Amino acid sequence: AVSTGGGTSTSSPSFSPAPASQPPILALNHRQSLPLPPILTDNLRDIKQCTFMGLFLQIDMAWMTVDNKLFMFSTKDPSQGTILSFENPRGQPILTVALTKPKEGIFTSSVEWCVVVPTPEEVDLLAL
Repeated sequence: AVSTGGGTSTSSPSFSPAPASQPPILALNHRQSLPLPPILTDNLRDIKQCTFMGLFLQIDMAWMTVDNKLFMFSTKDPSQGTILSFENPRGQPILTVALTKPKEGIFTSSVEWCVVVPTPEEVDLLAL
């Protein structure tokens, strides 16, 4: 099962049988709903182009984009109020967000993850 609350799950997602011509269907179980932090709902009111949301289960964080802004917050303890934010300086809308491990030797050892932030004109790489 998938958990958005950062908890450890001991069960695996289950697959339902499907005809050979179709891929299996993944059954997910709802565990928890988290309200968006107020700063995110405030930014959603000003949307001009696009917004996307997702989860980085590996680091227990949720992310949301509003046009050229990226926000990330903890799914383990959303009440702590810490929100990481990034704004594309050229005003380009963020198309998606991805999480990857950095290549060894490129960053200092304190960098454990990189967030890839593509726009129509460039790709920004953020170190965590």
